[in-house]
Amino acid sequence: EAHQIGPDASSALLKTLEEPPPHLVVILCTTHPWDILPTVRSRLQHLVLRRPRIDDLTSVLRRVSESESLNADDAVLDMLSRAADGSFRDGLGLLEMLAAYGDGAVSAEAARDLLGAVDRERVIELADHLVAGRAGPALDLLGEVVDGGGDPGQVMRGLAGELRHLCLIQQGAQARDEWGLNPQELEGLATRAA
Repeated sequence: EAHQIGPDASSALLKTLEEPPPHLVVILCTTHPWDILPTVRSRLQHLVLRRPRIDDLTSVLRRVSESESLNADDAVLDMLSRAADGSFRDGLGLLEMLAAYGDGAVSAEAARDLLGAVDRERVIELADHLVAGRAGPALDLLGEVVDGGGDPGQVMRGLAGELRHLCLIQQGAQARDEWGLNPQELEGLATRAA
């Protein structure tokens, strides 16, 4: 978190950046590049790293699960990829925890228990209730999901994502790869958006 480097440390770092030893490469990582002092920033090459797509995360998790002889189906790997929220490290950590939890078996039920995850169908049902203005059924469904072990934060993130996708499709936007939706899910999304 290079943006946390204080002014005195930045001044000391500036000398190294201006006259680096020939064998030295300095890499500063930050989520807030604008908080790095301008004098330091002017001496750096700025590379923006994008979050990996769901498909990329799933591909890596599939490769690791195959190399470790873990029996994980695509639905579980997709669930872990979505829970990792763009982080390879978090996705691999979740896969490792799930494998340890199931003694090498990676099941959807265990993944839902571990993550507090909610079936996508339940999130879609909740979104449909909200869009139709059915507050009572929406609150009942939300209560069922949370009482059943669903993580409220994950429910809300899933709901916000679903409503965002519906709004974008309704306004004529094209579906994007990073949404990580298969053709059947995209077709259902378009139908619901209409």
